[in-house]
Amino acid sequence: MKTPRGFLADDGAHCVAVMARSMTRTVNRRKMMWLMPRMARAVPDLGYVLAMGGRPVVDDKDPA
Repeated sequence: MKTPRGFLADDGAHCVAVMARSMTRTVNRRKMMWLMPRMARAVPDLGYVLAMGGRPVVDDKDPA
């Protein structure tokens, strides 16, 4: 649920090519025109989830 500015900031210029390619097909345009108003209504109710992962710290001195 990003704004166009958010897409550009996160993904760079490549997202412009992806958006342009997806909008060249009539079926894709029609689906986006149907989907956008529904997503716009849901945005205020959505939250964010942040997940972080990492490798466990290995102690080289421990013989186990």
